[in-house]
Amino acid sequence: MFSETHRSFRSRILFFYIVVMMVFGVLFFRYWYLQVVQGSGFYTAATENTLREVVVPSRRGRILASGGEVLADYEIAYNIMLDRNRLQPRRIPELARFLDLEVDEFQRRLHNYRRLPLYKAVPIMENLTFESVAKFEWIDERSTNGRSLRRTEIQVTREGGARGSRRGGAAAFLPVS
Repeated sequence: MFSETHRSFRSRILFFYIVVMMVFGVLFFRYWYLQVVQGSGFYTAATENTLREVVVPSRRGRILASGGEVLADYEIAYNIMLDRNRLQPRRIPELARFLDLEVDEFQRRLHNYRRLPLYKAVPIMENLTFESVAKFEWIDERSTNGRSLRRTEIQVTREGGARGSRRGGAAAFLPVS
């Protein structure tokens, strides 16, 4: 019917070519406008629109014996964690003094976690009471050398568990599942 050299065919092809180029031009302009002109606004919206999972440990009640005596009561336990990436060997004696540990004991606790990757913080002291942790934080805030220990290698984490005592005896850790 129409050959490629026919005038009507060429005009239709030219019209289609112009429409396709205009559509791509509009799409490219819109892409540029969203990325360059409004990019910082979308970046801010994306960073503020993140979800964070917060683990809230369940509060356990008292564990009672059949006679009604308290076997275990709920109390939050804290761990003191050490960031081995930031640990400098020359600071080990200072950290051991801060934690009221002998240097050999401190190094033994570090040695127990030698197989873990360095980026994972390791517990140096576990199952501490709030009073013990508060003592460490109080000492750290009044550091005489002007360098805070907690802000470098040491961090305090809250363990979702309970401490208990059986008839006034030694404390036992009861993990929360």
